[in-house]
Formats: sequence, C-alpha cells, structure tokens
Amino acid sequence: TAWTITTNTFAPTISAPTNLTGVQVGASGTVSVTYAVTAVVNNPFEESLAAEVTISNSKSLFDTNDSDFNRLSWIVVSGADIYTVYRKDNGLFGFVAETEDATFDDHRNNTHIISDLSLSPPRARDPFSGAGNFPAVSSYFEQRQCYGGSNNNPDQHDYSVVGNRLNFSTSIPIQADDAITARLNSRSVHVIRHFVPQNDLIIFSDQGEWRINSGSDTNFSADTLKQKPQSEWGAAHQVPIVIGNNILFVEDGGGRVRSLGYDLQLDGYTSSDLNTLSDHLLTEKSANEFIISDWTYTIFPEARIYIIRSDGKMLTCTFNEEQKVVAWTVWETKGSWEACTVLRKSLSAVEDGIYVVVKRTIEGNTVRYIERFKSRKFADIRDANFLDAAHRLDDPITVTDITNDTGANGQAVITATGHGFSDGDTVEITDVNWTPDVDEFGNETNPDIWNNRRFTVANSTTDTLEFLDFTTVGASEGWDLTTATFDKRLDTGTTPTDPTAMTMS
Repeated sequence: TAWTITTNTFAPTISAPTNLTGVQVGASGTVSVTYAVTAVVNNPFEESLAAEVTISNSKSLFDTNDSDFNRLSWIVVSGADIYTVYRKDNGLFGFVAETEDATFDDHRNNTHIISDLSLSPPRARDPFSGAGNFPAVSSYFEQRQCYGGSNNNPDQHDYSVVGNRLNFSTSIPIQADDAITARLNSRSVHVIRHFVPQNDLIIFSDQGEWRINSGSDTNFSADTLKQKPQSEWGAAHQVPIVIGNNILFVEDGGGRVRSLGYDLQLDGYTSSDLNTLSDHLLTEKSANEFIISDWTYTIFPEARIYIIRSDGKMLTCTFNEEQKVVAWTVWETKGSWEACTVLRKSLSAVEDGIYVVVKRTIEGNTVRYIERFKSRKFADIRDANFLDAAHRLDDPITVTDITNDTGANGQAVITATGHGFSDGDTVEITDVNWTPDVDEFGNETNPDIWNNRRFTVANSTTDTLEFLDFTTVGASEGWDLTTATFDKRLDTGTTPTDPTAMTMS
C-alpha cells in the first residue's frame, strides 16, 4: 500500500458558483441589492460557500410591476443538485429561493418580497489556520469530526459540520448542523489529550475527565451542547483503551491504570484504580521508577492488555469488569521491549496480531527487531513456538528414491535433490501413510517405524543422505513411498496436504 500525507483544506468540498452576474431587467432604478448564491449537494447534504454580486441600478423590490426584476446567472457547478439564492437585508443575507437552473429571476411572482433572515449562507471558517492552532487529537462524535488540544487553545474542542469532516463553516444565525466551538470551563486550563466517543463523548485532559453530550434524544448542536466534569484524575498521552463499556486510561504521570465507566445510580462516570493490588508493578515514587511507555490490547482469542514498562519489561493484564477480574503478570526477554501494537483479526488472520519493537544485542551489535507473538493455539504440537526472536523455515523437498542397505555402513540411502542437510543434523520423519500388518488378535505385527522418530544424518551429499542406525526400509514393510517428501524445517512446520506424504524435519 502506498501511503501519502496531504494537507487538509477545511472548507466545503463542493465549489462555490463562479462568474456570478446580476442585471436589472426592465426599467432601471437607484436601489443597490446584493445577492449570494450557493451550490448544494443533496446526498449527502452539503452547501458550498457563497458567491456574491451587487446590482446597483435595481428598482424597489416592493414594485408591483413584475416586468421589472433582477436576473442572476452563473456557471454550472459540477456535482451540484440545486442552487440556493440569498438576498441581503439590513446587513444580513436571508433565504430567497432554490433553483435547479444556473439562472434566477428575482421578482414578486417567484420569491418572497422580504428575505428569510433565519436562513443564511455558510461563512468560511478554518479554526486551525496559523502556527499554534494545529489540533493535537481528533475523533468522531454524532457524525462530526472533533479536534482539540492546540498549543494556543489547549482546552478548546471544535466539531465539524454534520456529515462533513473538513467543513467548519457557520451561519448567522447558527443552524443546527453548523460547526461548533466550545471550551472546557474549569478552575484551571485543561489540556485536551483524548476524545473517546461512546453514548457520550468523553474528553480526557491532563487534569480531568469530561462528559460531552446534548441531553436525551436531542440533536448535538451549538445550542444543545452540554459538558460536565466527571472526575479529576487526568490522563497521560497513551491513547485510552475501550473494553466493552469501560474506558481504560493511563493517569497523567504514567504510573497508574484506571477504568472509567458509567454509573446508573449516579448518572455519571466513575473511575477505579486497577493497580491497587499490584502497586509494585508501576510506580512514580520509588527510586526505581516504573511507568508506562506504551500499551495495546487484544480482543481475540484472549482479552488482554499489554504494557511496555519504562525499564523494558512487559506487563500483561487480564481485565474482566463483569467478573471483577484484574490480574497482572510480568514478561521478560533477553533484551528490552520498546513499543507495541495490535492488528485486528481479518479474513486472512483469525487472531489479533501482537507486534513489538525489541532492542536486542546480537553478536555484539545493538539491533531492533519487529517481532510478532506466535499464536498460542495449535492443533499440531510441532507448530508450538515459545521462543524469543525465533525464525521459522518450511522447505518441503521431494524424496525421489530410497534404496536398502547400500550406504557406506549398510544404511538406507535416501535420494532428495538439493536437500540441504549436513552430517550430524537431527531430523524427524512424520506424515508417513503407514499400513501395519495385524494378527488374528488385532495386534500390529510390524509397528510404524517412521512416524515421529528422529534420525541423525550421515554421509550426506548434494542429493543423497543416510540415517545412522537405520538399515532396512521398503514398501513390503507396510509404508507408501509413492509421494514421500522430506520437509526441511527450522523450528516448526506444516502438515502436508497429501495424506500419503512423508516429511522430514
């Protein structure tokens, strides 16, 4: 995937009409009338910024002669469904009419005599323009994109127009879907660090936690926005984790993990300390400071939190609010963990993938590896992998021939072109389709001599090899060599798809 970074333009995506002109048709007058025209997309709804024009020789709009009128025209806007026409009255634009055409005649038969000042065109607005106004965090709530935490206005939170994340335009008077700007009004300046949208929008600042909503069954707008402080713990920079209906966050300072959840009796959000019984694992106060430098979590197959500690060790926490379970443990490796993340399961990955950056010393050199934790679920014990920084190689090699007792010491000689083994290598034979002989009592008279046995390679050449202490093999002893293969493996391997296949690992 080719990723690119582009600069956002905070404005409506549909263009304003261009080449807007206005002329007086019929008898001229001495009245100046100013119009604004916008382009509108119906699905999803969006209105452009306005183009303006003034007709200086207009007649009075109260003139009863309909043959005297003002005519507007403009160039068709690509993607526009309709156009909205506004007329200025006492310094404010008000709604006049809508049209599907790129021309409009303003006279008594078509429009209101007085414009509707309760509806006005959008006004251009970019709250993030200029140094120090760039937001630090972003999320979504009630079909709006929200931003906050800029250097100049750390306690300010801005919300886009409904359904358009880059449009922050407003109108006069304010409309229900207009962009919103608000501040966290408190005893001190709260620096916004995180937005977590749920039934309410929870804002985490460096000093407290806030609940943002519009009340019950009310559209979220500038007129209905409500914000109430819930607690004053403060959050660190690590992104909060949502587990079910609970939000886990790192306290400012990085030394504690808290869980925030809704309390029906209090009709508010309360927080609990998850480190109460494990204070020694995280602390800001001792000489050996242990704080959180990074964290992530998995949902499937096991719900678990992974925390990178400042000393390079990893903490894992099992959290289950319904069962009141909070369990901690420490993981160590030969090196130090520095970062972690999780890729969610997909059609091609049935489990969440846990990735870490690990600093290790390899052959005297300091290196950093990106490693993925191996799945703990496997049907074949050979697929188990509980090693740090482990590599794995699966390399099936077809066996073309086996001859009895022809080796240097009477061993069977196996022919496998380019097998890659060396003398002294230990290999394991698996997946042989074995058919034993059975006596009248149901006992096997020639048990399986291949599967799950290990052998030592001897007298290897480029294309042949022998096994020490193994001399007699053959189809007469009950096994099928017709599709036998050796599987050269480091660590673990996969079972061949052919049930008659023979693999060597």
